[in-house]
Parts: sequence; structure tokens; C-alpha cells
Amino acid sequence: MWCLLTGLFLAPTAGQLFALQIDVSGNTDSAQLWKTTPTWAGLQYDKLGPRHSMTVKSTSSCIDSQNGVFYYVGGKNSDPEVNDYTLYGISTMTGKKVCQNVLPVPNRSIMVPGPMSWQLGCDNSGGVYMVGDWDPIWTTRVDLPPTNRSLIRYDASTGEVASVADVPVNPHEPFLFQHFPVSAMGIAVAPDAGLVSVYDDTLLVADIATGEWMLNVEMRSDVPMPCGQVYDSQLNRFFGTCSGWSRHAEMVPFSCWWTSTMEPQKLEQLADYSGCGAASVDVSSRVAFFTFEDKLSVVSLDTGKVVSQFKMRYNHLHHYQSSDSSSVLL
Repeated sequence: MWCLLTGLFLAPTAGQLFALQIDVSGNTDSAQLWKTTPTWAGLQYDKLGPRHSMTVKSTSSCIDSQNGVFYYVGGKNSDPEVNDYTLYGISTMTGKKVCQNVLPVPNRSIMVPGPMSWQLGCDNSGGVYMVGDWDPIWTTRVDLPPTNRSLIRYDASTGEVASVADVPVNPHEPFLFQHFPVSAMGIAVAPDAGLVSVYDDTLLVADIATGEWMLNVEMRSDVPMPCGQVYDSQLNRFFGTCSGWSRHAEMVPFSCWWTSTMEPQKLEQLADYSGCGAASVDVSSRVAFFTFEDKLSVVSLDTGKVVSQFKMRYNHLHHYQSSDSSSVLL
């Protein structure tokens, strides 16, 4: 474990976008950090630092904008049956690796086979919140007992990893083909309010200090359920994309918001779908970023309407992040 944060670099200008390019086309998996700038001609990509040889194993990423570190989970071994999961931190000034920490892995003996993925959220004070999850695999196993997974926090100043709250897992959930555990779909951290929001087929908002769930909303037809999510510190609410029923009884995407005491509320119906966990935010500019199909979409935090869209490079999978963000975009 090591992390070099003090005095090495300055945080980037607020609102700068970054993209982690994940290349699996060669003999060795690798990741490359880019600065990404929206222009009238589309997204401009500027390479930042060296290419890192590893397999990226998180389905989301996050930026600690105070220290200027882009976090994601990866490993040297691409075999999904090998427990090789490390939290990496990349400087957003130099693109060089400044932090790495081996992560604890839940008891795999009761898990179905398959790769493990991680959802991340940063609190901008050197803390990274994570939930580790095995991808859903069709299985007929119903003998697995109910259990919990830990929502953990990594502290970059000490290198310590501590459990914040238990995320309940129900292996008998019939809606999801009885796979175990269920698939995580994103984390949003509200550091000033001391809250973290996790959607894992149930929407959970936890008090970070106590680990208690203040909001627990199970999937229902009358409540839009979130996918990508961020935190709007100006309006003190979580914001994201939700799936809900339209007036024509069709399941469609909406922009939405919720708090620790209020269930998700619809804002605007969206024309495109977003990938789960695909979210970042620039509160000072009053916008959030989501991926709708093959476009990076800018959505107003106030109205929920799409402000602009940019065609993405889609020959590789990218994690996008705004340096004003404490949440993630894939």
C-alpha cells in the first residue's frame, strides 16, 4: 500500500473533464488517462501521462478534486476467478500513478463464479467509497443464505480501509433471475451532508457517521428507480437518471432527484437511455454528465433537461469524470 498526495501537484481547474480509456484490443490490457474538452467540433482528447498496463475492474470511477486524483479499481491478473483487486489513484496533473491499495474481497465461497466489479464515489477529502460486486450470472441456486456486503471507505491519508455500512443482499430476489449477489448500479457521495446513496435494486441512502440507512426504497411500479446518480450540493439533493412509467404505460428514462427522506421524483422524460453508474457533476456550472447511448450528455441540475450532447469515441470503453465532481461517470 502506498499513496503520495502531499505537495505533489495542484488540483485541476474546476469543471475539467477526464476520461480513462480502457484498451482490451492488444495482448495486454491497459488504461490511459486523457483530458477531455467539449468543443463545437466535438470532444477533444489530450493524452495525459503514460499508459498503465493492467485490467480495469471497476465499472465506475471517481475524482478527488481537492487532491487531484482519479481513482479506479484494477489488477494485473485478468482471470476473473483470481482475487486481484487494487485501488489505483492517477494524478490529474501528470497522469502518473500516485496511489495504490489492495482491496479486501468478500467471501467468495458463497458467490457464483464470475468477475467482480467495483462501484466508486469520492468525498473530495481523500476518501473513496466502494462496493464490490460480482456480475450477475444466470443461476438456479436458491440455497444461498441472505447476507450483507460492506460499503467501505478508503482513507488516502492513512491508507486504511474501513466499513461504513452493510449493503443487504437477497439471493432469493426473483426479479433478477436469482443471481447472487445483485448487481450494483452506482454510488453518489454527499460529503457536506454526511450521506452516501447506493442503488442496488433497492435505493439506499446511508448516514456515513452511523452507518444507518435513512432511506430504503424497494423497486415499485409507482416509484422511478435511479441508475446513474450524483449529488447536487447546492440544492442538497441527489440527482440522476431514473426508469419509470410514462403516461402511455411505457417504461422510459427520466431525470430525477431524491433526498435522504424523500423518494425519487421525476423531472423530465429523456429521449435516450443511460448506462447505469454513468454520471459526473459540475455543481458550479449547474450541470451533470451522463452517457446516453454513444453520446456524452450535459443535463441541467435545475430543470433536468438535456442542455447539449457530444459524440464519444466509442472504439474503447471510457470512464468520464469532471474535476468538480464527487461522483462517477462511465
